[in-house]
Amino acid sequence: MRLLPVVLHCAVAVHGMAMDRKGVPPATTPVAKGTITMREESYLEVEYGVDIQALRKLKGAPSQDRGSWALAQVAEGRVASSIRVKALVDTSASRRRSILEGLLKQWWPTPDFRSDDPEVQAFLDFSGRILNMQDAFEYRFSKGRVWVRYKEEGWREFTTPRLCLAVLRFNYQVVAANREPMSAYESALGELLK
Repeated sequence: MRLLPVVLHCAVAVHGMAMDRKGVPPATTPVAKGTITMREESYLEVEYGVDIQALRKLKGAPSQDRGSWALAQVAEGRVASSIRVKALVDTSASRRRSILEGLLKQWWPTPDFRSDDPEVQAFLDFSGRILNMQDAFEYRFSKGRVWVRYKEEGWREFTTPRLCLAVLRFNYQVVAANREPMSAYESALGELLK
């Protein structure tokens, strides 16, 4: 009889139903696509996703501007979300690492950012790799955690709150480079709440 819970647990995990367990990223549904540009060149193709059911369950949606409200909920980590990215140009590992370190420093939630912090180093070591044209990677966010996957490799989970918040922030802040795809995402989120 003691084996039954273990067997049930394994069956649930194999069939993908236990998506909120530690180490397993949340399920999301793609809702918008676009292209990020840098220096007037197409740089990354992005596909934004969200946990639609969780988004619809959130309280406080206004009658107007639902899209901007929903995007704020995603950007604050109140609902599981994802970003799937495909590289449109080649980027060296050193350049990629430098970009990510700069973004972490810019969006770090406290003034004490340290690039030598062990989890910051682990994130940069894992994520600061060469990106060849058409290489894909993905971020998923849920409950203060971020998962990262390159190509079809296994997921790598990061749990340090400040690191996760910085990664969430730099991915969902509207800047010139991502204005168009973020606008499409905001509009799609608004449609989901109608």
